[in-house]
Amino acid sequence: MNITYSFDVSDVSALSRRIAVSSSRYRWARRAVLLIGAAVVFSAAWPGEESQAPFWAYMVVGVFGIAIWAVLLWLLTRFLSPLLNRFLFRKAENPMFGQPVTLTLAGDYFTIESPHSSGKTKWSLVHRFDVTSTHAFLFVGSFQAYVIPRAKVVSGDFDAFTAEATRLWKLYTSRN
Repeated sequence: MNITYSFDVSDVSALSRRIAVSSSRYRWARRAVLLIGAAVVFSAAWPGEESQAPFWAYMVVGVFGIAIWAVLLWLLTRFLSPLLNRFLFRKAENPMFGQPVTLTLAGDYFTIESPHSSGKTKWSLVHRFDVTSTHAFLFVGSFQAYVIPRAKVVSGDFDAFTAEATRLWKLYTSRN
């Protein structure tokens, strides 16, 4: 069974978002940044010895400061990441994007072929296999995956392919 699809820089952004959603290390790093920002805001807003303002005013400033910090953190991760991916992968210059990629399931391994490369990967090396409504992700590492976009499938049935890939992954990996 095989599937052919094209790949774009937006799919790299989808992988970044999937890692962010599913990685506990990433979530803890975001929490740490939020807590450090909160500590900085509270220390800047804390009243000094000669302060004449009421205590509640400093608490309001601190709470608004934390809210602003959280919104800025969300904006950075939501909108800056796709811009960085476009810059890093140079969509217009990168021959990888827009080319047909064929992924074939063959027993205890799968092959991936494109006009520029080809490879064979055993299912036992696949760390995780996630399927969302828009993409399928074959993780071969914590931050590295083959991304299969549903909307860009040229030939083959996405749902049948992911069902068979899920079956093979569960059959040949010992992580389940």
